[in-house]
Amino acid sequence: MYINLLNDHNNPDKIEAIKHSNANVLIYDEARYHVVLLKGNGDALLNFEKFQFSNTHIIFLCPGEVLEVFANETLISIGFDQYSKIKMSEGFCYSFGNTTKVFELDLVIFDKLETIAHEIKNFNYTDQNTSKESPVVLLERIFKESPKYLGVKESYSSDLIFEFTCLVHEHHTMRHDMDYYAKLLKTSAKRVTQKFNEVGVENPHSFIKKRIIIEIKRQLLYTDKTIKSICFDTGFNDPSYFSRFFKKNVGMTAKQFRVSFHRK
Repeated sequence: MYINLLNDHNNPDKIEAIKHSNANVLIYDEARYHVVLLKGNGDALLNFEKFQFSNTHIIFLCPGEVLEVFANETLISIGFDQYSKIKMSEGFCYSFGNTTKVFELDLVIFDKLETIAHEIKNFNYTDQNTSKESPVVLLERIFKESPKYLGVKESYSSDLIFEFTCLVHEHHTMRHDMDYYAKLLKTSAKRVTQKFNEVGVENPHSFIKKRIIIEIKRQLLYTDKTIKSICFDTGFNDPSYFSRFFKKNVGMTAKQFRVSFHRK
């Protein structure tokens, strides 16, 4: 089941919440961010990597990231457009600019966030005189209740890592080089690497490469584009280099990956 969370494409600031129970759910949206509240016990694929879940979790997906959940008890999806003004909020970068995607939640916090999601779902955008909190404010409350926000000072020594990660999610199909992102951050590639090393997360070069591979896989599986088109759409200029890059990092050719995954 594919979730199309944002039905009103004429309103980029609209935030919608959808609840699913006891169902297999697949999210692979290329134009929207997603906050996923997950409850139950089961198996899932996150960016094509398997993981098992139990109890309650929160997951933050950037546009183009892929989540497939099998037989969950409850899954609540909150989606908003990639150009939404929610990106300007304090909690956004801490939530979506983290190299870790899945965090376990205390049941009390999960119930609290589920209530907020219900308020987002029932918000009436046509009521100009409503006194209820807007979905943007409600979503900011979700950001600030998440372990990513509450533990940010303990997790990372600098906002630079969050900012770098957010930029890679936005521009990875156009730019693959560290210097480009360092320039946007008004620092050096060496400084970014030092910050990553200080906190013990994967180095920034690996993060860029991993994000590119996820996007290539997504397009191979969920579009009917030719492999040559995917090559150019993900920022490569040379199809031969693209083929070598994919095989070296995935262990098979793009064609083999497309065929083998569809057989599963």
